[in-house]
Amino acid sequence: MSGRTYPPGVPCWIDTTQPEIDAAATFYAGLFGWTFREAAPGGGTDRYLVAQLDGADVAGIASGREETTAWSTYIAVRDADAAVDRLVAAGAVLRAPATDAGEDGRSAALADPEGAEFRLWQPKRQGGAQSVNQPGTWNFSDLHTRNPEAAIGFYQGAFGWQVDKVGFGADDADFG
Repeated sequence: MSGRTYPPGVPCWIDTTQPEIDAAATFYAGLFGWTFREAAPGGGTDRYLVAQLDGADVAGIASGREETTAWSTYIAVRDADAAVDRLVAAGAVLRAPATDAGEDGRSAALADPEGAEFRLWQPKRQGGAQSVNQPGTWNFSDLHTRNPEAAIGFYQGAFGWQVDKVGFGADDADFG
């Protein structure tokens, strides 16, 4: 593995699922100046583009089969399978089991007890976003929930996150 890596429990990657992957790539290229490389293993109908800015990986675009679009945040873990077992026992709902993403890593999709979806990322060759907090790159992900107290409890237990008051939002919470 080369480049930037993330400790377990830290958000490390984002991607969006799009029904029209080429149209989405054109849009984000114009918006952020991203260029793209194909990253999905050959032979299938699914596509995955890694967005780059100035040669650094910054996000992904996945082909979707439905008309809905969504952004996903990935949280770094050492072992995706063990993390899935631990998180399901803590109340998460498994949406997609841990599977290999080619040689890059292993991922799984879950939802917290309130229904907010998130992903896990066990890195192999790809450690996560190689450039963040710069213009045209990912800065943060936020969580919208009807039950902030339950969400705080879940994520603190799941990943050891702390909560700080930031001065805005329903409960002024920032997961860090």
